[in-house]
Amino acid sequence: MSKDQRVVFSILMASSASLLPLAFPSASFLSLPGALVTLLLFGTPVQSTSQPVRALTNVIVWSMALYFGAALLKWGQTHPTRQTPKAAKYVFVFWLVLLLPWLLIAPLSAMAFDAGSTAEVYTFVWSIWTYPITVGIAAVLRRWVPWLVLLPLLNVAGCGASGLLHR
Repeated sequence: MSKDQRVVFSILMASSASLLPLAFPSASFLSLPGALVTLLLFGTPVQSTSQPVRALTNVIVWSMALYFGAALLKWGQTHPTRQTPKAAKYVFVFWLVLLLPWLLIAPLSAMAFDAGSTAEVYTFVWSIWTYPITVGIAAVLRRWVPWLVLLPLLNVAGCGASGLLHR
């Protein structure tokens, strides 16, 4: 299956999976990924957003999941000595540049515990402190799995999600 065919297939499958909860309420579990993205983007519960917004975020999330899922099937079948794609190199350089401000922010992030030891504080601090580890993993494995340069996005998501844990 070519790359273009994977993209079209993932968008078609994601669209059908996103529209099923609108037609069949019992299939509402399929809207969970889009609901989480809607909560992250708008900060409101899923029920207060419109159904087209939920369906659109669902299409985006499901198509990305299906596309990268299909790419995972080919993982390990490439020769490890091949060159890293230019886009992966540029993203990796971006993460390396962000290590400079991290040197200033990481020691100061421990001050978040002044407000008390809560789940959101632990999520925030560990997301900050483990950033160099994810950059290191991306550095080591980027030749074999070029999309792994997106791994430090987990740290960014952890920092963003830490505010959602507040009661």
